[in-house]
Amino acid sequence: MPLLTPLPGGRYAPVVRFIALLFLCAVPQETDFKERSFKLPARHGQVFVSRDGRRAAWVAGDRVSFDGKDGPKFDDFEWLGFSPDGASIAYTARRGGKGRFVVVGAQSFGPFDRVAHPVYSQFGRHWAFAASLKGRAFITLDGQTLDEFDDVRAPVFSNDGLLAYHAIEKGKAFLVLDGKKAEAFDSICYWPEDLFTPSGQTHAYKAVSGGKSFVVVNGKKSDAYDDVGRL
Repeated sequence: MPLLTPLPGGRYAPVVRFIALLFLCAVPQETDFKERSFKLPARHGQVFVSRDGRRAAWVAGDRVSFDGKDGPKFDDFEWLGFSPDGASIAYTARRGGKGRFVVVGAQSFGPFDRVAHPVYSQFGRHWAFAASLKGRAFITLDGQTLDEFDDVRAPVFSNDGLLAYHAIEKGKAFLVLDGKKAEAFDSICYWPEDLFTPSGQTHAYKAVSGGKSFVVVNGKKSDAYDDVGRL
């Protein structure tokens, strides 16, 4: 998570993460994809290097250049990142008054009213991003648009490649895992990196309904508690 820790050892890191978690777990409302993406601006002339140091991409005027090839023209670039294997890049951009766009590899998507930056599966085989258009929100998975809801947020892949995300419809929140809707609650929350166990076989998150808190593990709801801390 690209937030600074001001003292050696990351003394304030837990506080920053706790505040961010409260934001993710807030009462369902219209999503501000831009703020929740924790984006890093892609500036003119800035060079981005893949983890393995073998590939580079940079913003040159109105295009992003990657592996010697220029992408489509845009007026402004907001975020840029590499796939885990460094073989592809993704970025979000604006073009005039036509809204916001997402580019993944050689594919361009949009215009949208709002977008969040793409996320990749562990080895970069799959990718997904959240977007909204005309009051409806949805996830795009590997180029395919999934079901529409009032709001979607926090897409994340398990290590075995299953996609999960937080959806809201008619004031109720629920997890969508591998295309299947879980039980609906007043709200749910999870830190994306902690939703799944390393094997991907187990997932858990906090849910709130009727003023009571629950822990949901693999779709099974616990007994009711007055409150549940971060899982």
